Amino acid sequence: MSAMSLFFLILVILVGLGTLAFAVLVISRLFDR
Repeated sequence: MSAMSLFFLILVILVGLGTLAFAVLVISRLFDR
């Protein structure tokens, strides 16, 4: 595995975690009211 593909994999994981955290935040906001 090359360094570029490893960097791309880490980037995809970070973006996925950020999107998941944002979705959880929005859902909790919706259920709070």
